[in-house]
Amino acid sequence: MEDIARSVKISAFVVTVGAIALLATGRMMWALGMVIGAAWSAANLIFTVSIMKISVLKKDPARLTALILVKFPVLYLIGFMILNSRAFPVAGLLTGLTIVLATVGIFKLWLKQA
Repeated sequence: MEDIARSVKISAFVVTVGAIALLATGRMMWALGMVIGAAWSAANLIFTVSIMKISVLKKDPARLTALILVKFPVLYLIGFMILNSRAFPVAGLLTGLTIVLATVGIFKLWLKQA
């Protein structure tokens, strides 16, 4: 979980720099879409890792139920509403999603080689 938290922080930094660059070029909705996509992806990743950790270790079934009830209906409904609103460019949202996943993948490979 510590590695995931660290890579989410790195992702937040990368997304912030990207959003500032997009704001400087006048693409405010693209920048907001990227930030919202990255935030949703980070939340989804943290929920998924927490669910997997509790499931594998077979600890605290009440917490597992609570996480599942928050992740699937609530988080995915929020994601659907974001996409359905058409307020942000889909490419901006996908860029934010991808940055988080790419950062986690690169971070895991980097730690494995070190």
